[in-house]
Amino acid sequence: MKLTELAKLVKGIFILIENNLIIEFAKSKAAEFDLSEKIIGSKIESIFNSKFIAQVNDAIKKMNAENFVEFESKIEFDKNKKWVKVILKKTENEKGNRGKYLLHIMDIDSFKTEQEYYKQIFDNAIMGIYKSTPHEGKHIVVNPELVRIYGYESKEDLLNSVTNISEQLYVDPERREKLLKYLEEEGQSFGFESKLFRKDGELIWISENAKAVRNSEGELEFIVGTVKDITDRKLYEEKLKQAKEDWERTFDAIDDIIIILDPNSEVRRLNKAALSYVKDKEDFFEGKKCSDLFQCQGDNCKDCPAEVTRKTKESHSAEIVNLKLGKTFLTTSSPIRDANNQFTGIVFVAKDITEEKRIKQESEYRLQQVLQADKLKSLGEMLAGVAHEINNPIGYIFYNLELLRDSWKNFEVKLLNIKNINLEEKGQILETKEIIDSIKNGADRINNVISSLKEYVKGNTGLKKMPINLNEIVEKAYNLIGANIKNSISNVEINLEPNLPDIKGSFQKLEQVFINLVMNAIQSSLNKRNSKIKIKTKRVERLKSVLLEVEDNGKGIDPEILDKLFEPFFTTRREIGGTGLGLSISYEIIREHNGLISVFSKKNIGSKFTVLLPFEDKLPKINPKIICVDDSRKMHNMLRTGFLKETDKFFLFLYEPAHLMDFMNDHPEIDTIFVNLKFGRFIVEILKKIYSKYPLTNFLMFSDASIIDKQIRQELSFAKFLPLPLNIENLKKEFDQLVRQKL
Repeated sequence: MKLTELAKLVKGIFILIENNLIIEFAKSKAAEFDLSEKIIGSKIESIFNSKFIAQVNDAIKKMNAENFVEFESKIEFDKNKKWVKVILKKTENEKGNRGKYLLHIMDIDSFKTEQEYYKQIFDNAIMGIYKSTPHEGKHIVVNPELVRIYGYESKEDLLNSVTNISEQLYVDPERREKLLKYLEEEGQSFGFESKLFRKDGELIWISENAKAVRNSEGELEFIVGTVKDITDRKLYEEKLKQAKEDWERTFDAIDDIIIILDPNSEVRRLNKAALSYVKDKEDFFEGKKCSDLFQCQGDNCKDCPAEVTRKTKESHSAEIVNLKLGKTFLTTSSPIRDANNQFTGIVFVAKDITEEKRIKQESEYRLQQVLQADKLKSLGEMLAGVAHEINNPIGYIFYNLELLRDSWKNFEVKLLNIKNINLEEKGQILETKEIIDSIKNGADRINNVISSLKEYVKGNTGLKKMPINLNEIVEKAYNLIGANIKNSISNVEINLEPNLPDIKGSFQKLEQVFINLVMNAIQSSLNKRNSKIKIKTKRVERLKSVLLEVEDNGKGIDPEILDKLFEPFFTTRREIGGTGLGLSISYEIIREHNGLISVFSKKNIGSKFTVLLPFEDKLPKINPKIICVDDSRKMHNMLRTGFLKETDKFFLFLYEPAHLMDFMNDHPEIDTIFVNLKFGRFIVEILKKIYSKYPLTNFLMFSDASIIDKQIRQELSFAKFLPLPLNIENLKKEFDQLVRQKL
């Protein structure tokens, strides 16, 4: 193809020059290069600047080794400077001799301008930019910011010094391996954080965005990415993390309960002390109400300082008793406010003062004991004086009464033998003897009361273990308080089992227990007309102990306060002079005798206090029991499976209902009967007798509906009937709702 034809087809300038750089041919297809024919024959220096000429000469020198040479240059044409790309090629004549050179000059100004633009961005970027090989890990291109981040002196220093990125830069080389694996799988990665060494050995943190670049065959050819120095941020995060950990350790190290609540009293955070009181620790607590976690009851929430703070937005404090937990807390709450003073939550702090209160109460109790002992001592001295003063006239009464009785005996015979005595006169003679006997009985009673008073105050210091009989204690104590009982109670049943074995202990102290229990029953009576007290003693051979029961049909005791009944100074009658010491003293006395005292009470039905005193060694461990009466092992197995290890602790099993009454008599710890009514009328009659004798007992009935007719429901109106089929979850709920005996 001729040169003129080529120039027409290809963009740019075509110039043919000889060895002496004289232009032989010039043609331009580009408008920006307008060449005229007059330049032919001129030297190339007349058109282009010296730098361009020097580049052409250098290219000609290289032609000996290469077929053509390319270079870029900035030329001035029509007073405009442009970047051009030059291809210099040596031509051959028809004989194959080379002697002329063809210059193909192309306009690349726009490309070079854009290239310069991106180079400026690359060189001035505020983050490190790199291009690297994937596997051997060597940088191909880096920008100045990456050099600065890595602490090297120049690009060349970094490119020449780091030949293995993984080993030389990464503190943990496996981090780069993880990055490469991620790029292999995902193609790119964002925010990949690693710890690196700078050139001087200083440790830094970087965040790296990287992308895998693959060739046409899909192979990973190189990696391009950006690097940001996040050392300051990581140090701040570390300090923040350390501060958070320090705060959490401090938060959890505090022994008091600390709860952070939101404005709706929902839990945001608990400390370790608070978590120890949570029933279901595995539950996710955030978002739950404080009362849900700590089993609080309505009254507690109403008086809780956190609730007051939620309403008033002010600090508050109060002493709270949580009956479910059996704890007393000194609580304070304070509002949390943001920078704009807006209410955003509550800090609730609770200090467990249960033990502190117990020690304080015990100290007061001991003080009261000392004061009581002093009073008893004074009372003893007074009673001793009174007894002495009364003994003398009583002695005269007894002496003269015997003389009167003997004299009247002789005189009566003579009077009755008088003739013509009428019936009225005869009746008066006989009545006189009865009057003398009544005087004798009254004097004996006065003497018994004085003796009982003297015994009561004689031995209150220390526990002198002497053989004593429980029946004798009851009889002598009754002499002291019999008048009080008769004035307040219309019906008194006393059932003392004869021939009880002796126990060892203090007669006076156990007498004090009996008096306290009876006086408690009197004070619980609703009215004299329908009031009733039952006093019973018996031998419980199974427990090697003797039993004392004092039962009333009074107003009963609230279930919520049963657990506090034996605490010192706890009383519901403080406004009428109650001290709250009677039952707590009784509890201590029974404990001194290795015994057990329990209470079983229901509102508006009555209360029963039971005392067990061993006549051989100590009592075994006793728990309130439920007796299951059913001849089917299916129910027994369900209870054993459902309650697992607790079964033997809380249940007794009876297959034959005929022995139920005997079982009840021999097991004072039974407070609930759980019975299958399939035994028919036989079991119904037994249950009615048991209720008559043990009215506080819980009765739970179950059976086929066809057996439980209307009449049976009426006869067993004191019982609760459970629908079939029974399951263990429902039974647990039923048992939890029962009022149980407190042992």
